[in-house]
Order: sequence, then structure tokens, then C-alpha cells
Amino acid sequence: MADKTRNDTPRFDTSEVRNDGALINALTGLGVRGKDTSVSTYVKLPNLLTQKEVEALYFDAIPRRFVDAIPEEMMRHQPTINLGGEDPNEDQEHINEFEEFLKYLNYYPALCEVMKLQRLYGGAGLVMLVDDGLPPEEEINIERIRSIKGFVPLSRHELIPSDVTITDWRRPDHYQISTSQRMTPEQKDYYTNIKIHASRIARFDGLHLAWPQRSANSGWGLSVLQLIWDVYRR
Repeated sequence: MADKTRNDTPRFDTSEVRNDGALINALTGLGVRGKDTSVSTYVKLPNLLTQKEVEALYFDAIPRRFVDAIPEEMMRHQPTINLGGEDPNEDQEHINEFEEFLKYLNYYPALCEVMKLQRLYGGAGLVMLVDDGLPPEEEINIERIRSIKGFVPLSRHELIPSDVTITDWRRPDHYQISTSQRMTPEQKDYYTNIKIHASRIARFDGLHLAWPQRSANSGWGLSVLQLIWDVYRR
């Protein structure tokens, strides 16, 4: 005969039970510290990947593909140019001349490269070598443009904004170009260190960052490799 005085109700140690969650189950361990791993999970602000780290990752096939795939796919489909003139033949002649001009300046390869730099480093810029008779630190005067000599893609580490504010971080007045790239065919120096007006640079920003992180990142955005780094290294 069973002992009716026996109490079969399980006893729980209340010190093991949390009161900050909506669901708690001491039998399965849900919400119990030491049994439910999510209880020990917390938010930690990651360190941003450095220039050398993203460059090292770019040697690996998977991160390289993650950076390159979208720009290369976009450049597979070049835009179609149409003009609304009265003479379609004349319009087509102008279009053909313009497309030859873009090929001569290697515009589409430069555009593809600057988008790769944008994704890899979290920001880049396409420097427009415009001859308007003004020094590079002056704003472009559209009415005085005589020629366009080329386009130079530079990473954010080669373009230093002169001023970055919370209200207008996308539009600094000037950039300091610091690069070992040759900016023009006539250049004789091995290194370029010049001040250039922002109107002469098409800015390609990285992934969005909150202002405190952006301010600490010289006004630039986030590399796409930062999103996959924690998972990839595991």
C-alpha cells in the first residue's frame, strides 16, 4: 500500500531560477543559469578589422568572393545611353563617341575597382582628374572644364577627410590624398600628398555606422568583411 503521506512534488532551489525572463523551466534548464547557455550570452562591441587584416582576408577565396561578386555582377550589365534628339542617327553618333571616350578613360574598370575598395575597406573614392584650369583644392568650375584626363579609384586609407561632423559627415570640404599611386601620366613623383576639393571626388561610403563608431573610424563606414568575420573564423 502506497504511503499517502509521501510528497512527490519536486523541490527546486529558488536560487537557480531567474526572474528576468518570460519563460522559465527548471526541469529543462530553460532560463536557469548554468544550464541555459543563452543566460550567459551578452552583447559585446567588436573591434573593427584593421587595414592589414582586411587585406590579409582578401587573399582568401571566400572573403574575396564576398567582396568582388556584387561589383563584378553590376559591371556585367553596362548602362544603355539614349538621347532624345530629333535625328536618331546623330544621337547615335554622339553616343558612340561618348562610349569610346569612357573606354579610353577606363571608366568602367575604375568604377568596378572603387566599389570593390568600398566593400573591402568600408569606404573609397573615385578621383576625377578634371582640367578646369584651377588647382585641385578649388571647387570644380563646370563652365571652365576643358577635359577629363581620367578616374583614379582610391581606398579610404588614401583619402583622409579634412573635417567630419555629425551633421554632414558625407560631405567634407576637402580630402587629403596620400597614396603611392600615379595620379596622372605626367606625374614624376613616386608619392602623392595633395589637398583636393570634395567636388572632385565621387565618394563611395561603406556600411552604415552609428556616429560614435563612424567618428572613431575617420568618418568612414564599415567593411562588409566585418559582418562575416566572427562566423568565418569559427
